[in-house]
Amino acid sequence: MMVVGIPRGLLFYEYYPLWRAFFQALGIAVETSGPTSRAVLDAGVSRAVDEACLPVKAYLGHCLELAERCDALFVPRVVSVERGAYTCPKLLGLPEIVGSLRTGRPLVTPVVDYTRGGSRAVDAAIACARRLGCGSVRAAWAYVRARLEYRTFTESLQVAGGWFEGAVAGRAETGTADRARPRVLVLGHVYMVNDRGINLGIREHLLRLGVRPVAPQWVARRNWTSGARALPKKLFWTYEKQLFGAAKHVVDRGECDGVIQITSFGCGPDSLVSEFVRREAERSRVPYMALTVDEHAGEAGAVTRLEAFVDMLARRLGDRET
Repeated sequence: MMVVGIPRGLLFYEYYPLWRAFFQALGIAVETSGPTSRAVLDAGVSRAVDEACLPVKAYLGHCLELAERCDALFVPRVVSVERGAYTCPKLLGLPEIVGSLRTGRPLVTPVVDYTRGGSRAVDAAIACARRLGCGSVRAAWAYVRARLEYRTFTESLQVAGGWFEGAVAGRAETGTADRARPRVLVLGHVYMVNDRGINLGIREHLLRLGVRPVAPQWVARRNWTSGARALPKKLFWTYEKQLFGAAKHVVDRGECDGVIQITSFGCGPDSLVSEFVRREAERSRVPYMALTVDEHAGEAGAVTRLEAFVDMLARRLGDRET
């Protein structure tokens, strides 16, 4: 049986349930890399250009770690997931970036591009199946099954507080019943908030500090789309619109007590949107903290800042009650 390897990085945390169900419906085995470790990160850093962001460097490390355990690497070119907007430029060039590693494994690189009515997700799925020797009819059937699986996953995100692992396992948001605990929106790209090896374990630290953390995927698409309309000018990056729209929706409705935005050093789109989010939080008098990480970031320093932020939230909530 053919084995397709899916690196545990970047849009893995957005679409893995869809991809896994699709390949399995085609009768193709799926192998994934393990969680981001220091060794994986170091391997990626050593093979990446300096200008690459931390998530891309980690992704390269996952490709290197996974190559020995699969027949082909699945590296999609996700240009656009909606009309009139794009994803990150590095996602557009990801197949070429991974190809430079020369892992010895062929790349399966379907193209998803909605910008000009081009390759839709179903078209990309059929092209991908053909690349692997499967027919169009079988591919279309497999894609329908995968979409049903993905819908279940996205619905589970609402219960899991937007966290990938919780949604996959069907777990509810930790601490939901304890309304006395402050709720904090951990804002960032899906791979930034879900990859512990990149974000220094921010979710676990917040839980330990008595906080109920939620991720942007907790906010339904219709709500963040509505929130994004408050921007003075249309953004051409889908995932940045999601971040701002989710923050706007949650802050305006008083559904969080604080916002922590985690960004990767050198991310241009994030540097713009983080300022918009900061202003919205300030306008609504919601505490805001920005945490920027790269391969040199230390967990101890991040924990100190998180502890100070949570202490401030506790004092603020205590003042409200008195």
